[in-house]
Amino acid sequence: MKRMLRSLFVTGLAGLVLSACGTPLATPEYPGEPLLTLSGTVTSERTEPLPSPTVELVWLVPRVGEDLIVTDSVPVQGQFPSHFTLSLHRPPDDSAIVQTAYGRMAIAYIGVFDEDARRFLGAAENYVLSYLPEPVEAGSEISKWLDKGGGARALSAGYHLIHAEPPSEAKYRAYQECLANAPTPADRMACWDQHDMFDTLTVAGDDLNTSIKVRIPNDPSKLRLPQFT
Repeated sequence: MKRMLRSLFVTGLAGLVLSACGTPLATPEYPGEPLLTLSGTVTSERTEPLPSPTVELVWLVPRVGEDLIVTDSVPVQGQFPSHFTLSLHRPPDDSAIVQTAYGRMAIAYIGVFDEDARRFLGAAENYVLSYLPEPVEAGSEISKWLDKGGGARALSAGYHLIHAEPPSEAKYRAYQECLANAPTPADRMACWDQHDMFDTLTVAGDDLNTSIKVRIPNDPSKLRLPQFT
C-alpha cells in the first residue's frame, strides 16, 4: 500500500483531469467564508523557470485491489510560488470520504502541479489534510490514528491539518538492520510493522495557522511523502 500510494502520487497523476467539487456555498462572485484557509511557502530546486503551478489537494481513495486518487483544485493567492494561501469553501467531494478501519474520513496530500500539463511537481513532506464528516470522541480509534502524537484528543467535524513526524534515526537504523537480516520477502515486509515505521500523526491545531512548506525537487520521485497507511 505505502509503495503503491507513493508510485501513484509521483508518476500516475500526469494525465488526471480535475474532479468537480460540488455546488458553491454562496455565489460565483462571493463564495462565502472559507471553511479552511492554509498558508505556506513553496521552494523550488529547479533551475529552469516553473510552468503554471497550482497548489492542490490530492484526496486518497483506497478501494479493494486499487488506490484511486481524486484531485481537488483550490484557488491560490499571493506571491506564488514563494508564498501561497489556499482556501476551501466547501467539504471535499463525497467520493473522497471513505470508510476506513478507523472510521469515516478523507485524507489528502498537499501537492503542486503544472496546471497546463497536469504534471506533478512537488508536495508537502510533513503535512497532510484530513476531513471528518462527523465529530470523534477522545480516545476513539480514528483519534488515536490522526492524533497519536497529541494524545488522541476529541476532534470536531471538519478539516484538520495533520503533522506527520517521520521515525527517528535510531528507529530507521534498527529497521535497516532488520531488513539486512531478514531471510525472506515476508520477513522483510514484517520489519516495517515490527519497527513501526509509519509517521506519527498529530493534529496541528484548530486555528490552522501553521505555515506549510512545499518542496519542488528536480526529481519528484525523491520526495519523502508522509507514510501513514
